[in-house]
Amino acid sequence: MSLRRAGCLVLLAAVSAILLTADSAECITIRPAAFDHITASVPKEVMAGVEFEVAVTFVDRFGNPMGQNWKPDTSLTLKVSQSASVRPSVLTPENYLPGFIFGVRTEKMGELTLSLHDDNGNVLDKWNLTIKSGRPVQLLVDLPANAEVGQTVTMSIQAVDAHGNVAFGYVPQAQSMVLENAGASLVGEFKSRAGGIFEMPIQFRSRGRQTVRLTDRKRGLGGSSAAVNVTPAPLASFDIRADSGQAVAGEKLALMIRAVDRYGNPVTDYGGRYKGVRLYSEDAAVAPDLIPPMSFIDGSARVGITLKKAGDHTIRVSELQSNISGDVNVRIVPAGVNTLRVETPESATAGEPFIVTVISEDAFGNRTPSVPSGSVAQLRSTGTGAIAPDTIRSSAFRNGVASLKVTYEKAESFEITAQLADAGKAAPGYKPEDEKERARRSAQKARDEAMRARRESRLRETRVLEKTSPSTGIRTGSPPPAAKKDREPAGKKDPAPARPAPQVKKVTPVETTERQAPVLASKKPMRPGILDSIAVQESQRQALVTFSTNGMTSYNVTTSAKLSRKWIDIEFPDMAVDLPDRIGGGDKIVGEIYVEPSMGDGRGIRVSIEILPTRIGYDVYQEGRSLVLKVSKQ
Repeated sequence: MSLRRAGCLVLLAAVSAILLTADSAECITIRPAAFDHITASVPKEVMAGVEFEVAVTFVDRFGNPMGQNWKPDTSLTLKVSQSASVRPSVLTPENYLPGFIFGVRTEKMGELTLSLHDDNGNVLDKWNLTIKSGRPVQLLVDLPANAEVGQTVTMSIQAVDAHGNVAFGYVPQAQSMVLENAGASLVGEFKSRAGGIFEMPIQFRSRGRQTVRLTDRKRGLGGSSAAVNVTPAPLASFDIRADSGQAVAGEKLALMIRAVDRYGNPVTDYGGRYKGVRLYSEDAAVAPDLIPPMSFIDGSARVGITLKKAGDHTIRVSELQSNISGDVNVRIVPAGVNTLRVETPESATAGEPFIVTVISEDAFGNRTPSVPSGSVAQLRSTGTGAIAPDTIRSSAFRNGVASLKVTYEKAESFEITAQLADAGKAAPGYKPEDEKERARRSAQKARDEAMRARRESRLRETRVLEKTSPSTGIRTGSPPPAAKKDREPAGKKDPAPARPAPQVKKVTPVETTERQAPVLASKKPMRPGILDSIAVQESQRQALVTFSTNGMTSYNVTTSAKLSRKWIDIEFPDMAVDLPDRIGGGDKIVGEIYVEPSMGDGRGIRVSIEILPTRIGYDVYQEGRSLVLKVSKQ
């Protein structure tokens, strides 16, 4: 028999064609035959950057490796067709194991050829294998060096592995891509090109040197482009902004005018490419109305304009050589009071009342919302007669308008004028507190004079009531005054009656018991339409102001703002009163309380209640014979 495999062979004896179990066996060692050729173990495909082994084995003609004691008679050298590292590059006979093992590593993808050489340079064997790219770790982003704002340019991307090889298996998805540069945006889908390149359109929205960073959120990849010089697009509109949305008539209003492209970027070369702008408004004159191009610096011009007409206006800016424009809304408020304009009927009857309307205006004819607090409008006539009454207090003006019933005893043609007394500019060192105190003193003086007149009128009325009634013979009212009063010198005024003693009205507390304002009650018999007491009760967040009358009454409620305070005015059109002009309120919610006659025909009274908190809510309701004002702090 012939043996081709080297190794240990066990032979069993055969006797009489019967297989018997051998009691003993012999081990025969088969040695390799003579060296015949070389074999090698080489992979077909390897990833770039990963080291692989090339195992070279010397065998006989039956493929048996040569024994450990056998040594080749030549060294072996492994060579590669591209940049790669081989360790060791040469193996000598002393390195025979049996066999040789080479380690090979390359970072460049593509086809790789290995060849084995002997000492004489003869090629003993040759193998081909493929080097694949590794997994993608980075995106290469490419953009043009120059672009214009709004222009569509092409962005190219390519995924590469850690060794710079194109990762051909990578396919980008537009929905997972993010541009981290806020001045640019993707405007389409990716298109595949040769060499693992993908292209997508992109637009820049802002000018300057910009670097675009693209991130694939799904794959965790990113990359940045080289800097792109983005220049402004052509002029598209004007962006106009006012330093303040409100200005005073006749005073400067600062405007910032910016020439911008379609994305809001300033057109920095406006002064050299365009002709300037015109300013105008549809309902008011604007000065100045022309802005030259040299006023624009880096695409912006700062100008000051004036408008004299109060109201809401739209300021428009229009380019002189095109229809490009822009606008801004501003509010012009009236300046200070300059004149009082008087309106009267065309004719009236001597001695009979007619209405005079006084309107406060600034220097440009705009109606002012108010007149200086504490001032008085003096009425004057160009005729020979006298106007009565001839003054209007500042508190009577509502939105710059006050009306008054007056009489004139002369039958003639004349004009009525009005002028403010004490309405000059505030002196140096003016403080709002000083103005407030002055206004209070002035208002108090007017109220005291009105109260004195009412008391004298009621005293005369009492004297009339003391006379015997012609129908019943019953005397009414108080006993007649002492005879010596009738003997008083002519022209001397009757003395004012003594003020009734104060009384305290009990009111159920709302939350906690606080002090109450003193209540003064009249000693005269109650008559229909009499307001005899006012009481104030406060808690931390609520106040009740109770008006006690002798029956149900009609009333009107209005609110106003005077002296930096909020006031609630309650008017009783058919009501008389016998209370002080000024009544103390509280110290948390309700401040001062003033009682004064209603303006106009002289009938009725008005109660003004000062409210201290800036944010309140209130409710008015009748409860029995009382009218209750409920004020809640918010």
